[in-house]
Amino acid sequence: GSCLGPLLYVIYASKLFGIIEKHLPDAHCFADDSQLYLAFKPDSYMEQNKALAAMENCIRDIRSWMRNDRLLLNDDKTEFLIIGTKQQLAKVNISQIKIGDLVVDKSKVVRNLGSWFDERFIMETHINKVCKTAFYHLHNIRRIRKYLSPESAEILVHAFITTRLDYCKSLMFGVPQYELAKLQRVQNAAARLICKLPASSPGANKKFHASHYMKGLHEVVRRDEQAQGFMAPGDEAVSTGFQLIIPSRNNLRNNEETLLVPPPGKSLISSDYCNILFSST
Repeated sequence: GSCLGPLLYVIYASKLFGIIEKHLPDAHCFADDSQLYLAFKPDSYMEQNKALAAMENCIRDIRSWMRNDRLLLNDDKTEFLIIGTKQQLAKVNISQIKIGDLVVDKSKVVRNLGSWFDERFIMETHINKVCKTAFYHLHNIRRIRKYLSPESAEILVHAFITTRLDYCKSLMFGVPQYELAKLQRVQNAAARLICKLPASSPGANKKFHASHYMKGLHEVVRRDEQAQGFMAPGDEAVSTGFQLIIPSRNNLRNNEETLLVPPPGKSLISSDYCNILFSST
């Protein structure tokens, strides 16, 4: 609970990445939440078993180090998820992972720092939960709307609705349009609330669109993507996003500029690899 607590924990747990690097290519940590990643080809059982063994060996060494340093791995809070396309997931035969004496079943959805990851990474569960919470708050605000000025209503909408739509919005890049349409309906309802338009009417979503008053969600996502692309070449903090784009190699007069082009395809998931995500708090 002290101000130095997070910093002291990072120093105390600094050996963690050294252990992980012996087994796995990548990992993320946020405070005491640790996540291990591993990509593998699901076409052969050998590749699947090799990936599972690497993950289990890494976890075993982490548990041994934590036990020696008097730290505790929360086995009951541990989850693992396999992310891939529908065709890739059909080939995977991994359903469990062993952590000490505990066997953890594969999850279809896991929570990751306030967002929800599903096995196909289309963010369906995350979007559904955001929409459910947003409409709950819109209902409450609508009950007192007649007592509010337009400015006050806008402040409440931004505080309770827009902040939820903005959180982790860069993860929405590549999400199917039918999923983004759910979030767009939330924006439409929020704009109607601010402008005192009927909450629902025949053909309301067809006749009214929030873009008259608020920018469309796809524009918000694209602006965030462009901002990360601008920072990526010189900022290690967004190096993960930099892996999604490649430098332009056109031999033109402006070839001295740092130009970036988007990767081919619409999905962030490789057509050849599945990814194991192991998370423990």
